Amino acid sequence: GRAYSEEKAIETIHAWLKEAGYSKDEIKQISVDAKSDAVKEKLTQNRDIIENQIKTKRIPTMIFDGKKHEGLYKAPK
Repeated sequence: GRAYSEEKAIETIHAWLKEAGYSKDEIKQISVDAKSDAVKEKLTQNRDIIENQIKTKRIPTMIFDGKKHEGLYKAPK
């Protein structure tokens, strides 16, 4: 995969928002909100849930080549 710089990622998201019909002022407000402490805190909580609280025994099913494949995951001991 190709890694985006933060600047390129922000440009891309802004382009998508513009295509979705958001005005320049709305996009500016979304950018301000995205950098807010409330959003940072929520992202931290979500990361904690994913990394520390969800104990899954198997990865979601994937479909490729027209066949169903069960994702296998070995839980750390």
